[in-house]
Amino acid sequence: MATQSKLIKYSDLQKELRLEGIRELEDLIIEGTNCNVMRGKLDQKSSHFEVDWAMGRDIRKVLVKPCMIRVIFADWQNKRPDSLCFYNTFQSDLPKIEETLKNWCQSCDGMLACLEDQVTRANGTKQANTTHQKQIEQKVNNKHANYSYHLKLSDEVKTIISIMDDFTSGQRDSRAIKSPAAIKRRGS
Repeated sequence: MATQSKLIKYSDLQKELRLEGIRELEDLIIEGTNCNVMRGKLDQKSSHFEVDWAMGRDIRKVLVKPCMIRVIFADWQNKRPDSLCFYNTFQSDLPKIEETLKNWCQSCDGMLACLEDQVTRANGTKQANTTHQKQIEQKVNNKHANYSYHLKLSDEVKTIISIMDDFTSGQRDSRAIKSPAAIKRRGS
């Protein structure tokens, strides 16, 4: 009832719970709030109960006599949910609850398998990216080493060319001086 409306009239509660008197209904509501089955405010003047919170129930509504409600609440308060009263009251719902839980477990297994597949795929992609990155780094290192070698070789070639130019120009100068034609030209 609290899922449909947070404000529940006494008359609706009495009708639903098959209780005769208002006093009996109020006592039941007070017991329920004391056992933390529900929280809310009783409004005797307006004859309604305003629900703030109610414990969820996955078990269908069962016809229970008012005298059994006190036993149920007592068992609940003593933290004995597996008591005979609960078992007898909700025994017919156990197959439905079991089926719901099995379906939920199957759904969880499916989600888990999907997540494991995604993790495997992500790990494979990461491994491929890491391998590709290492290959690129190796190529860059090879190019850098090759460039450094060519740069060093280029510097050596420039040095050799410079030495050859110096040597050649020195030979030309020394040839010019030693050559008799050059001496004649100088002397004339």
